[in-house]
Amino acid sequence: MKKTLITLIGALCIVATSATMAVATTTAPGSAAKSTVTSALSASSGFAPKCPPAAVVAKALALTLSGSHFTNESGTVECYYTSKGTSVPKANIQWLTYKARATFSSDEKFYKSLGSAVVVTSLGTGVTAFGVPSTFLEFVKGTALCTIKAGVSLAHLEVLAKELLKSYW
Repeated sequence: MKKTLITLIGALCIVATSATMAVATTTAPGSAAKSTVTSALSASSGFAPKCPPAAVVAKALALTLSGSHFTNESGTVECYYTSKGTSVPKANIQWLTYKARATFSSDEKFYKSLGSAVVVTSLGTGVTAFGVPSTFLEFVKGTALCTIKAGVSLAHLEVLAKELLKSYW
């Protein structure tokens, strides 16, 4: 339930969620291209537990991003991407392995009840996804849930999701 609330709040206000999480955010050593999450996500989740480089995220989302930060708490990994000269994230990627399918189902049901959920079918076999235009895209594959938050079009969010599935899953 806690993760569902975090997802809901983040979807409604990226900046507010970023400010709330900033206290727990740790700056990754080295360049964004070398940022990795060293704590283990479940090996059964099927993806490499690392943050994609800021350049990859920026290209997919058509944003100018220059840095990344990450947090890792209780099976939830969050990668934050900022622009030059600011600590306020413009985008974030969250991976959740604890109760991923239940969280996804709950989130999807909630946003469908609001009439804002759009089913996404372009991510391939074994991936279930929905998004809220100009806010976030959430998908589940295997035992992991991924949420991409950024104030960009759903099409751009899908481009990043495909990149994550291809290169980081």
